[in-house]
Amino acid sequence: RAWTGEPPQVIYLDPMFPHREKTALVKKEMRLFRPLVGDDMDAPALLEAALALATHRVVVKRPRK
Repeated sequence: RAWTGEPPQVIYLDPMFPHREKTALVKKEMRLFRPLVGDDMDAPALLEAALALATHRVVVKRPRK
């Protein structure tokens, strides 16, 4: 997609984390999102677009492990 205007210096990506098999549950509000949006299959394409657009840096939130 075409970007109009001045490109951003920083882009922050917060993709859906992969499904975990741990017993601890995430917050109830976040548990409702996964069935609605599904897995984050377009994350690689989104990262590629962000890297091409941002002038300074791209920050990607990922799980610690």
